[in-house]
Amino acid sequence: MKKIIVCDIDGTLAYSDTEVSDEMLELISKLQEKYLFVTMGNGNFIHLFNQFVKKYIEKIGKEIYIYTLGGLECYKTTKEGIIKLYSNSLTQNEKYKLVNVVSDFIRKYNITPDTYDQIEDRESMVVFSILGRKANKELKKNYDSDGEKRRKFIKEYFEEKLPEFDMKIGGTTTIDFTKKGNTKAFGIKKIKEMFNHDFEDIVYIGDNLREGGNDYAVKEFVDIIEVKSPEETLVELKKFI
Repeated sequence: MKKIIVCDIDGTLAYSDTEVSDEMLELISKLQEKYLFVTMGNGNFIHLFNQFVKKYIEKIGKEIYIYTLGGLECYKTTKEGIIKLYSNSLTQNEKYKLVNVVSDFIRKYNITPDTYDQIEDRESMVVFSILGRKANKELKKNYDSDGEKRRKFIKEYFEEKLPEFDMKIGGTTTIDFTKKGNTKAFGIKKIKEMFNHDFEDIVYIGDNLREGGNDYAVKEFVDIIEVKSPEETLVELKKFI
């Protein structure tokens, strides 16, 4: 029997840049009676606070662990407030190199965004949103639905320019850059360590488990359930009740 359920947020618990539903929160609350339920999103804490944490605190209020930036940071909600438990940040020099290389790529490939917020510093990760983080949702959805464009960009450009970094496909139009080895596997290992459980006790639910996706690295360590939408997540989570 599984003891820990780890859920991705974007595309899994909620749609990208969309608040989690009441139905999902009610189901999470029921699951918490039997399991340790934790979330692991690729957004920074502010992003995940607006998408999940704020409404969770208002509606449910139970203690929960929030792994942000793919597990590179961890927060815990308590009655006294929110506590930051650890962080694995990039150095300023690493951020500078990543921003410069991504900026050069935008110029070389003549990328025209929908909104001009393409590069985001998330402390432990630099995120490149090709069309802009706040771009039209339909444009984002249709830009690279199978991830092939981004895989091509990584193979043809970024792997050569940034060999000391990991890069994974995230969301609908993003590429996430982290220190080498700092994938979601890092977060899964931290969960195992923090709660003193075996990998066999953990199940991970996510929507980007294909090779190159930002959930892919967890497959080496724990059982996984792949979903394509929050509606599918509801179906899968109900099986644990």
